[in-house]
Amino acid sequence: MARPSKPTTQDTLDSLSAARLREFLTDELAEDAKMRERFVKRFGEPGAAKPSFRSKLDSAFAGMSRQDSYFGPDFGEFLEAAGERAGAGGRDEAIRMYQDICESIYDHMDDVDDSDGIYGDAAGEALVEMVACVNRGKPDHAPKRPYIRYLYRGYMGDEYGFDRHYERALMDLCTRQEDREYLGELHENRERPDRHAHTDLVRFIKSGIRPQDDRQWR
Repeated sequence: MARPSKPTTQDTLDSLSAARLREFLTDELAEDAKMRERFVKRFGEPGAAKPSFRSKLDSAFAGMSRQDSYFGPDFGEFLEAAGERAGAGGRDEAIRMYQDICESIYDHMDDVDDSDGIYGDAAGEALVEMVACVNRGKPDHAPKRPYIRYLYRGYMGDEYGFDRHYERALMDLCTRQEDREYLGELHENRERPDRHAHTDLVRFIKSGIRPQDDRQWR
């Protein structure tokens, strides 16, 4: 008896409902900045906010010498723009804008002088506001999962001292026990068991208790 053939990609697409496909895309786009950029370029309207916002962020670094970078671009205007978008009801777009702020800063860290921490602090503020946007909708656990993965990936992959900002954002986001359990699964299955093995985040995963003194975040 012939074995049934495996379904092709086209077969799978044909069998999916629009709702399930949208759910998959939402999860994947939340985690992958390059995929978001390709998606918007392909399907977005000309002059859509996402690419122009990111390009404005990147252009703020253009032509800046390392000495000039000590004072940094004015990230306040970008944070304000994202906040205004959130206030106007564009929660998902605002979340992407906050992600763009953090990612643009991170991508330029090799070119700047962050001895005063202005870049890290701006990235941290963007992450805090991003999480506030997510939590403002009081979502159940499932809609939070892609954002938990996004933040955890940043936490584990950080090379510039942003991990404390990702750590705080994860604690702000994981308001339910099932959020912490999922975060615990990610941490348990991390590729580098030696990395972040004994941290405030590990204690938070186990107990739900955060650092008492907010100065620890500064």
